[in-house]
Amino acid sequence: MIRRPPRSTLFPYTTLFRSRKSQKQSDDAESGSAKKPRNQKKSTLLKSKKSPSKTSQLSEGEAIIKSAGENRKAMKRKNASSESGSVMKKKKSEAKKKSVGPKLASVFQKPLSLKKKSVSLKSKKDTVKKQKSVESSSTEVMEQIAGSSEVMEQNVGSSESLSKSKMQRIKAKERKMRRKNMRNYYTLMFKAKKLWESIRRHDCPKAIQGQLCEELHTLVKGNVKEIIYAHDTSRVIELLLVIGSQEIKQALYTEMKGELIKMMKSLYSKFFVMKMLKYGSKEQRNEIMTAMHGKVAELLHHRIAGSVVECAYNEYANGKQRTNLVEEFYGLKLTYFKSDKARTLQDIIDENPAQKESILKNMKESLDPLLEKGILSHSIIHRVISEYLTHCKESERKEMINLVQDFVLEILHTKDGSRVAVQCVWQGTVKDRKKIIKSMKTHVTKICKDHHGYKVLITLFDCVDDTKLLKTTLIKEIMMNIDELVIDETGRKVLKYLVVQRNSAYIGPDVMEILAKGDGNEASKKDRDVREIGRAHV
Repeated sequence: MIRRPPRSTLFPYTTLFRSRKSQKQSDDAESGSAKKPRNQKKSTLLKSKKSPSKTSQLSEGEAIIKSAGENRKAMKRKNASSESGSVMKKKKSEAKKKSVGPKLASVFQKPLSLKKKSVSLKSKKDTVKKQKSVESSSTEVMEQIAGSSEVMEQNVGSSESLSKSKMQRIKAKERKMRRKNMRNYYTLMFKAKKLWESIRRHDCPKAIQGQLCEELHTLVKGNVKEIIYAHDTSRVIELLLVIGSQEIKQALYTEMKGELIKMMKSLYSKFFVMKMLKYGSKEQRNEIMTAMHGKVAELLHHRIAGSVVECAYNEYANGKQRTNLVEEFYGLKLTYFKSDKARTLQDIIDENPAQKESILKNMKESLDPLLEKGILSHSIIHRVISEYLTHCKESERKEMINLVQDFVLEILHTKDGSRVAVQCVWQGTVKDRKKIIKSMKTHVTKICKDHHGYKVLITLFDCVDDTKLLKTTLIKEIMMNIDELVIDETGRKVLKYLVVQRNSAYIGPDVMEILAKGDGNEASKKDRDVREIGRAHV
């Protein structure tokens, strides 16, 4: 059986209370006075201060009890004062009510029937006001959206005029107003989506499809600006561009012509512009290209609009239009005074050699923010970097290569991007080359099959001295997937180089020309014959 410990160990303060009680009895015996009532007792804490025989432990306990008692008394006083204040306020309000005469009371107290009538009249007035407000709300909201968007477009270029937080507030306000406006177009959107569902079916006959397209266009006509920015109704308009007649396409384009740049920056309406580039007429495509003039660098900085510029430049622009888009990186003069023919940076420098320094300076200023953000997936940027590396000074070239070499894997899939990657290999140090090789790990087979990327691999085999690193990373992966590369046309070119090196009978003249430019680079110190590792390992 477990013995229960004494009470003093369970509750340490019991010793304190016992000592107080014994002291009190001794004091009463000395004074000879009778027992006083409870409410007339003095605080035992005051007595305990006088007694010198108490230990330090007891004095600490008494101090705790004293402070707790004082806190309780203060709380009681506070509650009493608040209760008395509330009672006084109630009395004053009752006195005021009594002072008001019976006549005034009768005036303010209406009969129940009159109250009901006034409520019904108010509700009717409210409904009329709501109907009027719904009719006028759409126009007002769209004016507000247009105003805010104009202000935002004016201030996009200058970072000093608007701070980042202010721009975010303006965009949030615009989104809120657009959502509010969408509520007024619910029935229109519902009907449009119902027609869209029937048009897009594969089993819908073409005759009925044409009739439904006409019906859908008449329903949507005049309201395209309001519904093009939503995720669901934007697809409805895109379907009209794909399936609709030429008259419908022209009508939609004329309605949305003034909002091309704004639509490029929207997540869903940008596909309208891309569909117009694909399915529109030649005149419409040219007008979209001219709408980008003066805003190419700004659109490439944008997270959404950059893909539209890339689509226009890479897939639908001719030589002259591509030159006009790239010239915006050369300076303000060439931005606003476009050339009538396709030309390169070399042609411009040959015409005006004095402009070379200013053009290169403008190119550097335009490229720096793009490289800081890591925006290097667009082919138009690859062309600008390639032209800059070709014409800049040696110190500027090294500075640019240091910025670009971390993104070699992202840029080698285009013609200009592969040229930039080859420059990075030639100009890079031993550590830089090692970093580039390691970044290609697990992607070697895909690079071998790429139409432009395989040239970068051949350049690495041709000029890198660390043959052991090449064996363990690049050649090992090539040998693991040799069955795929033998079938592929560009894959065979890599295998041929590993076997025969620079043999013009098997290696094309374009590759031979690239490899010849890399001879004599600073980082390659071994002879080319020593680096012939392909024969022994393939």
